[in-house]
Amino acid sequence: MRGIFVTLLLILLLSASCSTKAIQAKDASQVAEPKIEVTASSEQSAPLDEANDLSLAPEAKVNLVDFSTLGPSNVTAFEHGNSAFELSDILPMLSEINGYHQKWEFYNYTRPYQIRLRFEISSLAFSKNEGKVAGYINRYEGEELVEEIKISEKLRPGEWKANKERLELQFGEDYSLRYENNRFYLKGKTEDIAFELELAMNFWKPGSGAVYFGNSTEKYYKYSILCNHYPIIRGKVQHHSQSYELSGHTYANHFATNIPVYEMAAELQDYRKVQDGLIVEYRYFVPAKQFEQRPFGFAFVAFEGDTVFESTQLERRILETWLDDDHYGYTVPIRQIISANQGDANFEFKVLQAIPEPNDPYKGLPTFQRNIATRVAKPMSYSISSDFELKLHKDAMRARIPLRGTFSVTLFE
Repeated sequence: MRGIFVTLLLILLLSASCSTKAIQAKDASQVAEPKIEVTASSEQSAPLDEANDLSLAPEAKVNLVDFSTLGPSNVTAFEHGNSAFELSDILPMLSEINGYHQKWEFYNYTRPYQIRLRFEISSLAFSKNEGKVAGYINRYEGEELVEEIKISEKLRPGEWKANKERLELQFGEDYSLRYENNRFYLKGKTEDIAFELELAMNFWKPGSGAVYFGNSTEKYYKYSILCNHYPIIRGKVQHHSQSYELSGHTYANHFATNIPVYEMAAELQDYRKVQDGLIVEYRYFVPAKQFEQRPFGFAFVAFEGDTVFESTQLERRILETWLDDDHYGYTVPIRQIISANQGDANFEFKVLQAIPEPNDPYKGLPTFQRNIATRVAKPMSYSISSDFELKLHKDAMRARIPLRGTFSVTLFE
């Protein structure tokens, strides 16, 4: 760990501006075998089930949590569970008892084509067992973006399929995601372009990876990182009868919940930066009023696929707030310090200056749906552009890393 930290310090401080550089891929033959041990058998692939066949998917083991001592206002955040990978961490939920919302998202920082793809399934609110695939395919000549191809398809029940015993999704005829033996396999095609990707899993989750609301496992939120800036193993694009091999790295994550966000949180913050081999990510939750719980979240820093810092014990100090005059009742924390500890290691993430951009999550809804939704919750999201300063301290080594980007804040009234 000390060697990783020293390398991170030397490389990042040589680039004071921290401008985004082209990602130079390692040869696929140099990719080490992932060190994750899969606990579930993967000997045979069970057939894909129709999406509306909603037998309950296997759940993560939670028998280490003693819920008998907890009340309905308690929150158990990232505790009392297995921090190692379990197949149930990423399986489709497909619950016929509770609603659910789940996504698997892949950012492939590759050339000459950059591919982002998100698979999403939902049976919460106005979504009734629906699927969605979204993203883009960007074509580059060197580092110049020369073509953008958008991906956005919504699928009704029966138009997408999922395997309940292993991660295997088929969205329509054109897009698929499969996990097997520490590898993710993605396929997709548009009218005149097709791609295939084989990606190595480099898994991380905050503690147990799960937050439980109330005195049982019935309401939960799960989060994990699937690919932590790992070189892709294989990538191929077919475009206008020409074939291209891809090189670069991948970041991917997974999110799942069976409780609407407005029920779990009064405020949610989300930040991620992928730059020059560095990943910095944090999520910060202020629980909804019904829960008697201090804020919770996680902080994660990695460099070239290796974890440098991780913690689920966050503190926040607000330096400046912004009153949204156009949307009554919303006061946004803009300048702030997020800090965390991990043993003798320290993490401090400071927002230096901020320009908030309001976004109404209900803006695109039909009038009747908007009217219904606003009776339940009134969220407002803010995308906040800023300069940041990250300070890391471990084993008498210190790093100060300037960053630039955006973080999001969602408030619920």
